[in-house]
Amino acid sequence: MLHDTKELIHLIYKIPNLKKLSNYKCFENILKNIDKEISQKINSFEFKNGILILVVKHPSIKMLLKSQMEFIYRGLETIECNSIKDNLESINFKLSYNYY
Repeated sequence: MLHDTKELIHLIYKIPNLKKLSNYKCFENILKNIDKEISQKINSFEFKNGILILVVKHPSIKMLLKSQMEFIYRGLETIECNSIKDNLESINFKLSYNYY
């Protein structure tokens, strides 16, 4: 029997059918490890075929994030990020054409 809520949540994140739920929680952790002003300029995340893609609003944000890669990797050091971390081949950036 489980008495610890955190343990239950971690078990849920390990269910293969709920991998996307785990990814969303992982994306939140990455945002926590990036400068708040920069994190507000990230439109979205994608994780496809081992590539983590950050969709950003402006080319300067893309350059700043490239310089802060260690913070992005630090965001992957949680249980929620296991599916991404274990399968990560690279981190790429895409520009969003919605600048607002």
